[in-house]
Amino acid sequence: MELKNAVKMIKSIETFANAITAEVSIDDLLVLSEVNQNVSENIDFLKLWLNNGIEFDESIIPDTSKTKTTHPWEKISPDSEWRNVFDLNLMVSDKGDIWNLKTNELMKQYFRDGDLRISFGSDLTRDTKRVAPIVSKAFQIWSPDKNGDFIIAYRDGDRRNMRIDNIYWKKPEGEYVETRRYLIEDICRRIIEFNGDIGKIMPKYEGSRPSVSTASVQQIRDKNLYKEISDLFFVIQDGKIYPRTDAMAVDTTDNGGSMDVGQFFRISGDRNITGSLIRDKIKKGDNLTLDEKVIVVFMAMDIIGMDKADDVRKISNVIKNSFGTDIGLDFINQVRNDYTSEISEMFRGEVKTNE
Repeated sequence: MELKNAVKMIKSIETFANAITAEVSIDDLLVLSEVNQNVSENIDFLKLWLNNGIEFDESIIPDTSKTKTTHPWEKISPDSEWRNVFDLNLMVSDKGDIWNLKTNELMKQYFRDGDLRISFGSDLTRDTKRVAPIVSKAFQIWSPDKNGDFIIAYRDGDRRNMRIDNIYWKKPEGEYVETRRYLIEDICRRIIEFNGDIGKIMPKYEGSRPSVSTASVQQIRDKNLYKEISDLFFVIQDGKIYPRTDAMAVDTTDNGGSMDVGQFFRISGDRNITGSLIRDKIKKGDNLTLDEKVIVVFMAMDIIGMDKADDVRKISNVIKNSFGTDIGLDFINQVRNDYTSEISEMFRGEVKTNE
């Protein structure tokens, strides 16, 4: 090895070498081969250098502290800080530039529906994403609300300015809130209409404003997002979606936002879900409708056994223990003896008629 190359190698490990004392054996220096594979081939040179046996002109020694690999994305914006978004295979700058590590190119950004966006894939498999949430994720600018009630805003009002000091999360207000609530309710109706099939739901929201993402629809469908709204429209049992009413929605004005469980039971016939829904209403302090009270009585009778449920007080005790509510003895007696309806038929298997 030429002297100049040896000097370069030594200076690259200068911090380590300067700490070496006379007690350190030359054999110990072999660990440096992990830093530079040529070290072990120049032990004699190292001996002379450590013992001040070699003098050379410092001007030939390169300044290795300023030497670093320049990545292609850094050439685009050298003075920017870049961070990796691993799940998307992207490098993102603090100015909002995005480099695709898969295609090894700067991604083109375009403005649509009020947001800067980027696209992945071909025309047949195109996946579109907003730039602002990607920048926010890269630099850990997190929403203070994990339920998704906050939105990204821009301090200077410019929705094209993706610098990290310009974007932040805020609570939506005014017309945006009303529009968003309407959109979520509409998504709930589509979930019911297409039985949760995302492939059939998403084309309905192409180009919508506010924009609708596949991930958001999936979370609403799976009750991980806006559950307080979706609970007014549908329930999920064993992977199947059941509407709250035959109209696929609850009249939140006339019914106070409360579900019509009796109508739900007529549609689904599912006793487990119906019982859970009634218990939810009771816990919330909602008043039960006539149908719901009738269902409670029949469920209590079913627990006892239809052919054995002849003691009104025993039925009342089962209702208190199972549902946490009190239904009058006279009402229970009337339902047990004289009540005939579609609901009684569903429990008894036959309609009891009055003579």
